[in-house]
Amino acid sequence: MRLTGLWTVKVRFKDRITILRGNHESRQITQVYGFYDECLRKYGNANVWKYFTDLFDYLPLTALVDAQVLCLFLIDDTEYLKYF
Repeated sequence: MRLTGLWTVKVRFKDRITILRGNHESRQITQVYGFYDECLRKYGNANVWKYFTDLFDYLPLTALVDAQVLCLFLIDDTEYLKYF
């Protein structure tokens, strides 16, 4: 599972990597786009899915890089881009 590998790197380099929460890190969206089904298929129950979705609740929505660059997830709507 790629998500597990990403978190392994995050734990290894905790001061150098920040993982932001996007719009797909919600329980409802993960069910719609197959993450829930993938966990059921691979692990036989929903425990892994629940652990990851609980973890997603702790992800930050934004990050500031070198006190200069604001990183955040924008919804896929160009109307919002006019403000930047």
